[in-house]
Amino acid sequence: MNVQVDRQNKPPMVAVEQVVKDFGGLRAVNNVSLTIDTGKVYGLVGPNGAGKTTLFNLMTGFLKPNSGEIYYKSKKITDLAPHQVVKLGVARTFQNVRIFPALRALDHIMAAYQHQVGEAALGGIFKPWGSSEKANRQRALDLLGIFGLKKRAYDVAEDLSYPEQKILALARTVATGAELLLVDEPTSGLDQRSFKGMLAFLRDQVVSHGKTVCVVEHNLDLIRELCDWVFFLHYGELIAAGTVSEILKRQDLAEIYFGKEGSGS
Repeated sequence: MNVQVDRQNKPPMVAVEQVVKDFGGLRAVNNVSLTIDTGKVYGLVGPNGAGKTTLFNLMTGFLKPNSGEIYYKSKKITDLAPHQVVKLGVARTFQNVRIFPALRALDHIMAAYQHQVGEAALGGIFKPWGSSEKANRQRALDLLGIFGLKKRAYDVAEDLSYPEQKILALARTVATGAELLLVDEPTSGLDQRSFKGMLAFLRDQVVSHGKTVCVVEHNLDLIRELCDWVFFLHYGELIAAGTVSEILKRQDLAEIYFGKEGSGS
């Protein structure tokens, strides 16, 4: 199935239209169409190899589709480079963190401000780029404080714990000022305490401040807590979309996600 895309009446924030991505003989994304609306939280779920991260890479310019188009606020972004997509207002995190080990936590945030697209949520922390270095340093410190990392501001990233590195990656994405955040596996590798902390940051410091979010996540507790709408991918195809309760109660999807034994059948 595909979500009907109508960009004529009340255009969505993002429209993915019949996107296909092949890697050699493997079709990772197969004719996917979906829309993302401003101010909502979306979950992108499915078993390993379903094409979730590939779809994120297509939406952010890290990959180009073989066919199909992607629009952000009715502007075609299919062929744009990642830095151009960020400047328009779409930023992402990565499952494997992708921090710079020798760079201080503060400098990660300072660098992200250079891509900022304008005034955003979280008040004065996100003023348009162009303030003095001193002012931007204070903004970065304030943001690190919001995410519980102010005491680690002058530590290099490789000295942070793995949960702290995950939080830093999220804070860096927020610092771009992007309106849409694509968050890839934010709780992978975290223990229960760190999971709860990451969930709280997403809910209280990202979603509650008006960001539109799409999250790839295998932990369904996070999907239940955060998401308004869920897309279910399988073998690169969008096979279901609906509210969290609608998706999670479907036995056929549970069997795909967990296997028949894991689904209780």
